Amino acid sequence: MNTLTIPTPGLSAGNEVVLDRDVITYVKQSSETQTVIYTSKTTEGQVSITHASDPNGSMGNAINHALLVANSGNAMVVNPAISITNVTYA
Repeated sequence: MNTLTIPTPGLSAGNEVVLDRDVITYVKQSSETQTVIYTSKTTEGQVSITHASDPNGSMGNAINHALLVANSGNAMVVNPAISITNVTYA
């Protein structure tokens, strides 16, 4: 399984979010404070990442960049110095 790892050092629930890259369908920064990763899985249809204000879309860009440069294999998101405050799965 190829994974996408997003470090979340500020969350008490864990230090990272790990997703299967093969099920990620697209990434959208839906507002200045939320980025959503949509997947093809029924149980984790979308992963919403709430973060500090990011009017330029840096968080979504960082996730997309990690996916694009990884080719095949695992990808690690380099956080653009934007604190992540919450992660929810729906």
